[in-house]
Amino acid sequence: MITEQPEILRAALSKVYMEMMLSKEMLCEECVSDISFEFARQTIDDDDMREKWTSIWSRYAPRIKISPVLGYDPVNAYQWLYSIAGERGLNFIVRDLTYRAKNEIPLSLEEYLKYFSMRFKRFENILDMTELKIISHLLEDCTYSITDLAKHIDLSTEWVSKKVTDLRNRHILREFTRIPFSKIKIDMAHLIIKRAGGIIDPFILIKDCPFLYSYRQVLAGPWDSIGTLCIPNNPKSIDYLKKGLDLISKCGFETNIHDIRSSGVSTSFDFYRENEGWDIPWELMSVQLDRILKDDLAQAFPRVDKPQASTTLSLTKFDMQIVECILNGINSVASIRTELRVGQERLATRLRELRDSGLIATIWEAHNIGLHEHVFVCEVDPRTSEAISGWTQRLPRSIISFSERGDLSMQVDLPAGGSYGFSLALEDATNMTQVAILSPKIYGVWGFPIDLWDPRYQKWSCPENALVDWIARIRSSE
Repeated sequence: MITEQPEILRAALSKVYMEMMLSKEMLCEECVSDISFEFARQTIDDDDMREKWTSIWSRYAPRIKISPVLGYDPVNAYQWLYSIAGERGLNFIVRDLTYRAKNEIPLSLEEYLKYFSMRFKRFENILDMTELKIISHLLEDCTYSITDLAKHIDLSTEWVSKKVTDLRNRHILREFTRIPFSKIKIDMAHLIIKRAGGIIDPFILIKDCPFLYSYRQVLAGPWDSIGTLCIPNNPKSIDYLKKGLDLISKCGFETNIHDIRSSGVSTSFDFYRENEGWDIPWELMSVQLDRILKDDLAQAFPRVDKPQASTTLSLTKFDMQIVECILNGINSVASIRTELRVGQERLATRLRELRDSGLIATIWEAHNIGLHEHVFVCEVDPRTSEAISGWTQRLPRSIISFSERGDLSMQVDLPAGGSYGFSLALEDATNMTQVAILSPKIYGVWGFPIDLWDPRYQKWSCPENALVDWIARIRSSE
């Protein structure tokens, strides 16, 4: 069969050639196989033949589960890498691993998977001016149609449509359906954990909390970790949460909750150079923040954080089933219909009502554009908080949140080296603001608590059993 398909035969020979070039003594079998398969795939010009080669690869290396949190799916992983970095992605990986092998450092499967996942995140797409304009407009207003975009950037609808499709295929532009949790009476907060004599991993103490939405370690800064909590509004739930956090304090950790009463996302390409990438003038940014603080100019910046009051709609069990589908990535009418086994007219009507009330929102996000570093900022002085939140609106991406009393908590995504420039700029202007560099790894297994919703009284019940179990596990760790 292979001899009847010359391109497949050439790919097979290319694979053997690459295998001969790699050090099988130093690199694990899976690494050698993946690199040689991908190298061969990139030599195939015909789309159908490339698809056949990919099918052969998939049969040879099917997706397997390495651990409860780690999977091995090389075919999809390398195709994803190619969509972002092109040929240079594989070139960099071969260069890195060849250097390691020359130094006679063996690479196990676990090390290979860890290396690949970390190296993958450092690749980025370089954008041209047209792509920048398209992304900027869609991030500013997600309702723009292709026709609207074409008019704003003065290009044909056909060309804009092609560019949008290309941006999506390269995993730069991504469309999401979001549920503002405050609309359905779920409160959000940042949980900051700081070691104060504790000797165990704080994650052990918090991982079983039913309100834990996400958790990230702090690589450098005044804290150990940052968690995000989603708390269905219920006084009993709050009481249990306080008991749990008090017990964590007795285990040698300080905990501090920053409630989120208003939040918003700011995205800016002010310091993006077309066809080059990010170039942030941190010295100038430092001077600008100093001027904002000295001249009290914070009010000149528009607020991006917006409080979201709970919806006035009476939410049924059916509504919450729709919400659960969307949170699980089931977004289209057809897929929700299949999941819930409901009529199209009923579903379409209710979806429209939920969208009109602001309970369901569609947004665009820009990914894989070189924002590899993440910092978390806390400031309790109201005047300084306002100044910093306005100042960061010229930075690539910021998630800005304010508490009920005006405390600022914020995550800023920056290009390589940006965390140092950001911290230095803040230090020159104010030495009271706390800054931490976050790990790129995010833990999160939160599930939407649909069973806790009481449609009769329009309120959430307390997950008492789960909270009692969590508190018992903390006590067993003391």
